Amino acid sequence: MRKIFLLLMVLSLAAFAQPWVWQNPKPQGNSLYAVQKLGTIYASGEGGTIIKSTDGMNWVRSETGTTKLIYTVHFLTASSGFAAGEDGTILKTIDFGVSWQTVNQNSAYTIYSISFSDHATGCAVGELVSGLGNVILWTNDGGVTWVDRSYGTASLYTVKLYSNNTAYAGGMTGEMLKTTDAGVTWTRQTTGTLNSIYSIAITDNNDVYAAGTGGLILKSTNGGTNWSVQNSNTFNWLSSIVFTSATTGYAVGYLGTILKTTNGGTNWNNVVTTVTDWFQGISFSDVNNGILVGETGRIMLTSDGGNTWVAASFGETDWLYDVVFQNALTGYACGDFGRLLKTTNGGETWTNLNSGVSDLLYAIEIIDANTIYIAGDFGTVIKSTDAGATWNKLNTNITEWLFSICFPTPSTGYAAGYFGAMIKTTDAGATWTTLNTGTSNQISGMCFMDANIGIAAGGESYGGIGSISKTTDGGTTWTTVYTEAEQIYWAVAYVGNNSGYVFGGSNTGLGSTILYTSDGGATWVKRTPPSQVNLYAASFPTTDVGYVSGGNGVVLKTTDAGITWNLLATGTNNNLSSVFFNDINTGYVAGKNGTILKTTSGGTTGTGEYRNAGIPDAFRLYENYPNPFNPSTNISFSIPASGYVTLRVYDILGREVKAILSNVVAGGTHTVQFDATGLSSGVYFYRLTAGSHSITRKMILSR
Repeated sequence: MRKIFLLLMVLSLAAFAQPWVWQNPKPQGNSLYAVQKLGTIYASGEGGTIIKSTDGMNWVRSETGTTKLIYTVHFLTASSGFAAGEDGTILKTIDFGVSWQTVNQNSAYTIYSISFSDHATGCAVGELVSGLGNVILWTNDGGVTWVDRSYGTASLYTVKLYSNNTAYAGGMTGEMLKTTDAGVTWTRQTTGTLNSIYSIAITDNNDVYAAGTGGLILKSTNGGTNWSVQNSNTFNWLSSIVFTSATTGYAVGYLGTILKTTNGGTNWNNVVTTVTDWFQGISFSDVNNGILVGETGRIMLTSDGGNTWVAASFGETDWLYDVVFQNALTGYACGDFGRLLKTTNGGETWTNLNSGVSDLLYAIEIIDANTIYIAGDFGTVIKSTDAGATWNKLNTNITEWLFSICFPTPSTGYAAGYFGAMIKTTDAGATWTTLNTGTSNQISGMCFMDANIGIAAGGESYGGIGSISKTTDGGTTWTTVYTEAEQIYWAVAYVGNNSGYVFGGSNTGLGSTILYTSDGGATWVKRTPPSQVNLYAASFPTTDVGYVSGGNGVVLKTTDAGITWNLLATGTNNNLSSVFFNDINTGYVAGKNGTILKTTSGGTTGTGEYRNAGIPDAFRLYENYPNPFNPSTNISFSIPASGYVTLRVYDILGREVKAILSNVVAGGTHTVQFDATGLSSGVYFYRLTAGSHSITRKMILSR
């Protein structure tokens, strides 16, 4: 029986210097934002990711030395290129990405796009994190020095150099700038649109195209003096546009949108695929061979001029909430929409199992080689007695979301979740009775030391009190033993000798929490973690060695029974909802985008590979949690100084459905709750705006 819940899953990517290997999806699961296809293909994205390939199917990670999101890449030759992103980071390589030199860094702004006309002349554009303007940087010496050539206040998302002197830059609310003197002066072009522009392309005959929000495609045939709106036949956000000839072009974007024109934009036709991920970047090396990349690490290739596309990335990308191993080879992972995976070879391959349900599955409990229980949304508990081949949905008589399941004996088990709900079985799940926990708080984590003594922990999703309760009579009665304001606890781990831990974090902002007991849960003391995110899961292969996973790719490790903790470098910023270690060295984490990472070295290289964690020092909008959600979710953001802030929610058609916040907000980190009561299931966007600075993220309401 397992004493804690949440796990760690494996990744598989060649030459991955970090001590974690991607096992799902492959080649990796960090969302990708840009791609360029020359003799060698380069793609960049979240978590400092730059990967490269010569055939689009086999990929190698290029170590950048940063965990910042890299929005853009631009290569002049297969060996020489630049990459740029958060914290004003601009990187340069001259050896096929084997090594990268940081040629610019400034936490005051973010770089979204970079373009070069030759090896010496280039331009990078972005926005100030303060929300008070944009940034335009120009270099004439191959990136050795960068001169500030900023103009205007609208955020800029894309730049394209036509020559050493002429460039176009596009951005928020239809902003289009042009320079003909190497960025010394800029002229604002009249585009006639308020839609934001995210990509620019220049054709062989010098026509200029731009693409952006609301399916926007613009065209100019006279150097930007006049612009006409093309009929794209979509309202989906378009993130990237390219042309392979004077008449043939492509635009890609939200919900797997791929558009193609063969007549210079007069008509755009939708290329149908089964993919619904957001495509962020597209590139062609010639008229036939192209590649596109996007969220969840999605990669697709074409060899027939974009008429058909084949997958070059593989695996499931639904959020995984738990991973557990029965032995060194056999393990299970569960997640959104009834997703259930199994491996029998230590995570090298994962096979889909038919769970028989479409509900979110959150927690796994393995009894023996054949018997497994899984708990989830709508009071769901499913059971298998044949190692996952078939599953039976049990009658729990409740509908609350169940976050935790624990069997201290093969016949006696507990499951708990929303609103203090807890159920108990004494006949291996045949029947369940409802227990009175004495709390209306969500119970996120639970652990039983034996059939009678157990600890349950949780809290409220926003602004409420985190609480820990204890039972000594098999759940008949529960006593609150610890509370703390503005906290939520997610995981409980018992390591023996009356010692245990509770893990969680702030429910109103940033902050990690680790609590320790040495007297069976009667009293709790705080330990100081080196992180500022919610901690969701824990695994202790021994009493001294333990691992914890959390938001933003965080994995913590202790080797002294929790007295001190180190932050491991995982190579991803995806939220990690689960961690599981078979022994002190071999373990897995799982989470967002179907992430499964594996380590066989205890999460380090042997010399100790750790990363720094700090409170974000700039304008940030964080991923909502939980996501998917029903009916409410928390949205956190940070601003460096006081200012007027709006936070609005939009549906898939771009219609505003709710204004969550519209007020002057003090500098710092804040969390607000979004209640989607009355809204239908589906994809929504939440957009944070301060001044001319804005960030948009996606969330899923799943009823």
